[in-house]
Amino acid sequence: MKKISFKVVLLYVFIAVLNISFFTIVIFENQIDLITENTKYQAKELAQNISYSLTLVSQEIETNKYIYDTEKKIINKLTESLKKSLKEFIIFNEKSKVLYQSNKDFNMEDFFLKEGMKSITNKDFLGKSFLTKIDEKKYVIYFFIPLSNGTDSILVFKYKMKDIGERLSNLYKLIGIIIAVLILIHIGFALVLNQIIINPIKVLYKSTLEISKGNLSSRVYTKKTDEIGQLFVAFNTMALSIQQQILELQKRDMVIQTELKVASEVQSIIYPKLQNSKFDLAVSHRPYEQVSGDYYDFFQISDKKFGFLIADVCGHGIPAALITMLVKNMFKRYIKDFDDPKDLFNTINANVFDLLNEYTAFFTAFCLIIDENYNIIYSNGGHCPALLLKNNSDEIIELTTDGFVLGITKDIPEAYFSSEYVLEKDDKIILFTDGISESKDKNGKLLGSNSLKEIINRNRDNSSTIMLNKILDDFNQCTDNKKPQDDATIFIIGVK
Repeated sequence: MKKISFKVVLLYVFIAVLNISFFTIVIFENQIDLITENTKYQAKELAQNISYSLTLVSQEIETNKYIYDTEKKIINKLTESLKKSLKEFIIFNEKSKVLYQSNKDFNMEDFFLKEGMKSITNKDFLGKSFLTKIDEKKYVIYFFIPLSNGTDSILVFKYKMKDIGERLSNLYKLIGIIIAVLILIHIGFALVLNQIIINPIKVLYKSTLEISKGNLSSRVYTKKTDEIGQLFVAFNTMALSIQQQILELQKRDMVIQTELKVASEVQSIIYPKLQNSKFDLAVSHRPYEQVSGDYYDFFQISDKKFGFLIADVCGHGIPAALITMLVKNMFKRYIKDFDDPKDLFNTINANVFDLLNEYTAFFTAFCLIIDENYNIIYSNGGHCPALLLKNNSDEIIELTTDGFVLGITKDIPEAYFSSEYVLEKDDKIILFTDGISESKDKNGKLLGSNSLKEIINRNRDNSSTIMLNKILDDFNQCTDNKKPQDDATIFIIGVK
C-alpha cells in the first residue's frame, strides 16, 4: 500500500522541479537577451565612435591636402587616430594588400576582402557607415569601415565579446544560487506541509487502527483550531459515540445472552427423556445457536403403541425455538386421536397454518407409529427420509412418503400419505435433520445421505448409544470438527 505521504512527496517534487525549471529558464533567457543586447549596443556604439572619428580625420586630411599628399601620410594619420580607440585593427585595400597591421596576432582572414567589398557597397547604396560580421564560435564581432580619403582602403577591427563569457559564468553561478535557495524554500515548505497536514492524517490513521483493533478509548489530541483541529474534535466525538454505542450493545448482548441461556434451559425441558424398556434409544441434538429449531419427541400413545417424531422448523434461533414449542403442544394434543400419521399431519398442518399464516412459518416433520408387533406406519412431511438399518443384512432402506411441508398452506388436497413396514428385532431406525446431511467436509463438499449411510454401516453392530457416539466421531472427523451451519439432530431408535 502506497502511503499518502509518498504520493504527496512525488506530487510535490514534480511541482517543485517544474517550478524551478520554469523559473530558471525564464531568468536564463532574459539574462542572455540582456547580455546580448548590451554587447551589441556597446559594439555598435564603438563602431559609431570610430566612424565619427574617421570622418573628422578625413575632413582634416581634406583640408590639409598639401600636408597629406601621399598614401603613406594619410595612413599614418588614420592609424594615429585609430590607436587611441583600438588595439587590434588592419587597413587593407581592394586588392587585399595590407596597408597597416596594428598587431602581429591579428592577421588577414579569407573573408576580409569579401566583407570589406560588401561594406563599400552598403555605404554607396544604403548609406551605412560600417558592416558587421559575427563569429559565434570565437565570441568576436568584426567591423568593416570603408575609408573615404582617396586611398580606396578598408578598416577592419574586431570587438571581443569576452565579457559575454564572464557574464555567462556569473549568470550560471547566480542561477545555481537561485536554484539552491528555491530548493531550500521548497524543502522548508514541504516540512511545514508535512507538519500541518500529513502528520495529523497519520495520527488519525493510527488512532483509527487502534479503534478497529478494539481499543475504543483511543483518542487524538491537538491544540490547533483550524479545519484539522476541527477534524480531530469530530473524530474524538465519533470515537466516543462508537464507544458508548458498543458498550450499550454489549450490555444488551449480555441481557440477550442471559435470556437465551434461560430460553435454552426452558427449551431443553420440552425434549423427552429417552427411557423405555422396549426400545434402545439415543439422540444427539446440536443447536446452531443457544436455542434450536430442531425438535424430536417420543410418545407412548397406549400400552401397545408408541410414536416417534422429528421436526425441523424453518430458520433457527429464537423464532424457530418458539415454533418448536407450538409443534410439541400440537403433536402432544393430537397424536392419540389418530392411528395414521398422515391424518395427524393434516390436522396439525391446518392448525399451524391458521395460527401462523401471517408470519410465513413452516416446518418439516417425519412421524412413525410402532405397535407391539413391530408394525410401523409412517408419514413424511417434506423431511429427510428415515434410514432403516436391517439387522440381518447390510442394506439400509430409506423410509419416506410424498408429503408437503407443514404450516405453509392448507389448500392442497391429499397433501400427506403414509406407508407401512414390519420391523424385526435389533433393527434400527435413524431419524435426522438436514443439519446432518447438508454439513460440509473440509473440502467444502456436502456430506449427503450416502456418506451418512456409510458411517452408519460401519457402526451397525453397536448399541444405539455406541453407534451414535461412533457416528458423531466419524461425522466430526469428516467435517474437520467444524460447527454445523444449521441445527443438527440425529435420533436412533433400536428395536429390542
